[in-house]
Amino acid sequence: MGAVSPDMRLLLDELQRQFAEQNERIDHRFLETDSKWEKRFSEAAGMQDTRLAKVESVAAALEVWRPEIDGVVDDIRLEVGKLAKHWDRARA
Repeated sequence: MGAVSPDMRLLLDELQRQFAEQNERIDHRFLETDSKWEKRFSEAAGMQDTRLAKVESVAAALEVWRPEIDGVVDDIRLEVGKLAKHWDRARA
């Protein structure tokens, strides 16, 4: 194959320049998209951490509350048992 004509060289150079510009635009769009997704994932992880902390806080509060309620329920059972015993005696 012989030497490339000057016109053909100009055309090839222009094509190469346009391909390079297109590659730069594509790379830029990928970088933008990557940064947007990274931001979304970070925000989602932060929200998940916040929700998890709230759930843990509620669970801890329930753990503190449960023995108190168990004690109240036991007291009510005793009182109901006493009432039932008195009721049975009163009916007899």
